[in-house]
Amino acid sequence: MNPLEPDQARALAIAVQRARAVLRESGDFDPLRFARAYIAAGGPPGADADFQQLLLESLNEAQPRSTDPRLALELRRVREETRWAQFASDDTCVGMFVELLNPNPDPACQAWLERDRGLGGSVLSPTEVVVLAPECGPWRCRPVSCHEVEQ
Repeated sequence: MNPLEPDQARALAIAVQRARAVLRESGDFDPLRFARAYIAAGGPPGADADFQQLLLESLNEAQPRSTDPRLALELRRVREETRWAQFASDDTCVGMFVELLNPNPDPACQAWLERDRGLGGSVLSPTEVVVLAPECGPWRCRPVSCHEVEQ
């Protein structure tokens, strides 16, 4: 899997932001709704209509027919971004703790993620979009509430 070019990373972040906004406005935090909005906003970057259709169809399958690593990445992105949008919709959410799921994460990825952005290492703003290089592997988030942050 090739790393994203800077313009692709920006396009991906914009598509994710727009899809999150659709979920927030609708109050329906469904991965299929996210995927449709993500595709309508231009995501995934560089994907053709066949790949976009496969992504939508695969969300409804327990086990996707394709073993394409890019499809697996985008399925994880859709599901995790849907969770992110739902968590961020809670007024008490002040950040997202992000962890890499690879047991041996790339050191550069781990260092970027652990950087303190004001709420502690690995905690990102609920409005930030995570666009990690493919070698960083899958990630997941959990909300950080205002009650968990030291004042």
